[in-house]
Amino acid sequence: LEQGGLKVAGGAGMNNLFLMFDTRHKPFDDIRVRQALHYAIDKEKMVKVALKGHGRAASSFLDQGNPSYRRARTVYDYDPDKAKALLKAAGVTGLSINVLAVNVSWIVDCLPTIKASWDAIGVRTTLAPQETTAVFTKMDQRQDYQVVAAASNPNQFGLDADLIMHYNYGPQNLWMRYTRWADHPVAQQLFKDMDRATREPDPGRKKAMVQDYIDVVAEQAVLYPVVHNELMTAWDPRLLTGIRAQPYPGINVLQAAWV
Repeated sequence: LEQGGLKVAGGAGMNNLFLMFDTRHKPFDDIRVRQALHYAIDKEKMVKVALKGHGRAASSFLDQGNPSYRRARTVYDYDPDKAKALLKAAGVTGLSINVLAVNVSWIVDCLPTIKASWDAIGVRTTLAPQETTAVFTKMDQRQDYQVVAAASNPNQFGLDADLIMHYNYGPQNLWMRYTRWADHPVAQQLFKDMDRATREPDPGRKKAMVQDYIDVVAEQAVLYPVVHNELMTAWDPRLLTGIRAQPYPGINVLQAAWV
């Protein structure tokens, strides 16, 4: 891709827009409501319009390029009818949601698709993008909220799936404090399964164990990605060669050279 005389390339990785629910705030304690809101989002539209094609709908907590990736048992393909049926089964009507969101530019670009998708299934949606520090100050102060939409890129820690998942899930984890989910019986079992995977010495067995517990994370949809977004790098090919786009912040100049 070339734009304005610059070479532009994307690095595909775990950079993602995720939804995080306050599971103590009804009706988000109900797994069916969380799942419904994920099924309702038109992710392909989000990728096309907001990400200009440089992204992919999440089909696991991990991106498809991760060595431990496996398509999750629960994948939230766009299905507004299923979303409406789940809300009906949960006995939820007249739901109004205020989306507390970070104002990172690409997240802000994605928000209208979330609103349009949720409005379309009868969930009245308002958007409240604000500075990232403001959002997480509210979280740290344990203020009441419904849904947070924010960005995360665990690739900054590398590609180890078990490490990535422990960053997001764990009994003493900051994110689990935000979601108020750590005391749930499913969470308690998940943490035990995660600990067993961490201690497993056989790489193949460990990979399978991680993939299995990611299926639980996908099904529960407490903190879960909607889309994975490429990170873009631009450079002037008339001046530089050997630049490579990478999926985490920074510039890869290890093989760069002046023309």
